[in-house]
Amino acid sequence: MKNYYDILGVSKDTNPDELKKAYRNLSKEHHPDRGGDENKFKEVSEAYSVLSDPNKKSQYDTRGNNPFRGGGNPFEGMGGGDPFEMFREFFEGKAQARPQQREARGTDINMKVQVTLEEVFFGYKKKVTYNRQLNCNTCRGRGGERERCNYCGGKGIIEQVQGNSFFRQIVHQPCPHCQGEGSRLIIKCKGCEGKKHNLHEETIEFAVPKGIEEGQFFRFVKKGNETPGGGAGNLLVAFEVIPHNKFFKNGLDMVTEVNLNPVELLLGKKILVNHFEGDIKVDIPPLVKPGKSLKADKKGFYAVTGEKGDLYINVNLIMPTQLTGEEVTILESLKHCENFRYKD
Repeated sequence: MKNYYDILGVSKDTNPDELKKAYRNLSKEHHPDRGGDENKFKEVSEAYSVLSDPNKKSQYDTRGNNPFRGGGNPFEGMGGGDPFEMFREFFEGKAQARPQQREARGTDINMKVQVTLEEVFFGYKKKVTYNRQLNCNTCRGRGGERERCNYCGGKGIIEQVQGNSFFRQIVHQPCPHCQGEGSRLIIKCKGCEGKKHNLHEETIEFAVPKGIEEGQFFRFVKKGNETPGGGAGNLLVAFEVIPHNKFFKNGLDMVTEVNLNPVELLLGKKILVNHFEGDIKVDIPPLVKPGKSLKADKKGFYAVTGEKGDLYINVNLIMPTQLTGEEVTILESLKHCENFRYKD
């Protein structure tokens, strides 16, 4: 009696991957084309055919070494078939299903829209005009009159065998005669001159929320280019913030700068900041140090969630380029004052 486990050199609890590996090695070793024993090759194929099939394996394990009593080919009625064909399917991959293809989709359209810092602060409505490819209405995206491609039989793909007689792989490639379409153009459509599509100008309007960040984008589904026999791509609108002459954005915070001379730094100063929401009065205290940042609460940018940042005012020191005689005299007199003396 044949023991299929002994033939393949595996145990009853061997997993499918180990079983497949054992069959692969033994079938190559005993294949007649490689000088092996044909009878041994058939035994290996018979054993793998039974043990790789859950139903056959269950019967074999339940009823012993001869589950198909009564003689004859144990593959009859059990889907075993020709061991040489099984070998070719195993190594060439014919038995594997072709991977499912995703539905064709047109290309996306990428746009960059410039926005001002004030628009980022308040939010705004924007209109964008662009061109997109739409399938020709005259030929419905076929390009004109077409005929079946004889080279690929209308499939749009051809099979190419790669490898040698023992290790072969079938590769599917687009047909070079019809570019994978399965048909060839014989009469061009007058509506699109055979291009299958025409350019259309479209305008889309949308509301941009407060606090949009540079680099963020909106996706408008199916507002991109169409493709024959499939869906449309998307329109992607990215935002680029135009630099402002007074303010810049740091997260949710708004930052600006004020330039003061030495006297203003010493004595302090009241200033007006021309904010987007109106003038803000700021008291700069006496003896403020250059580089100091003063904060105005809740005067920054809005977040999409409604949170609001702060306004930071950076104080800079601007030195005079020259001094008058009177100014020199005043400064000289200060050198002897208590608070202007250098102390170790």
